Amino acid sequence: MKSFKYIERFFKYRSAIDIVSKLGKVDLKEINECYSMFVFLRNMPVYSNKDNVIVFDVGCGKRPTFSLMVAHFIKNWEFVAIDPNLEIKDYRTERLSCYKCKVEEFDFSKYTNRTKIGIYIHSHAPAINVFDYLFIMPCCIDNLPKNILGFFKIDTNIWYDKNKIYYYDLRRKV
Repeated sequence: MKSFKYIERFFKYRSAIDIVSKLGKVDLKEINECYSMFVFLRNMPVYSNKDNVIVFDVGCGKRPTFSLMVAHFIKNWEFVAIDPNLEIKDYRTERLSCYKCKVEEFDFSKYTNRTKIGIYIHSHAPAINVFDYLFIMPCCIDNLPKNILGFFKIDTNIWYDKNKIYYYDLRRKV
């Protein structure tokens, strides 16, 4: 039986209806996965870093669901959605930028001296080594970093068996 824990939590936020209206479509499975990633991120040490953080939503697909959602919840971080299939439009959300390209083509040079977090939610994009932290919820391809120490958790509230979330602190040297 599916758990509606994350869906219920999401819709308790006053901004939930605004977020859904900006997306233009309600995909409960996607909201479930994105909220799961938000909960995981919120419980990690990087969350205590309140300033100078930029989150890259890599391979987000047609809509920047995670970035749009979390930009409403974390008011002082900046969000960048990157996907070659991304629908570019005005999502009417401060601190959200959208780029229709592959992550390998994106210019990260203007984001130096900032804490960079890479979020991959069922993304087919390769995990590249430009981030300080990586959070990956893999799907049908193996895009996990190789030879880098990390850990994962299984979130049983995600609606199907692709429910592992991996965390990597790329600032640490093994």
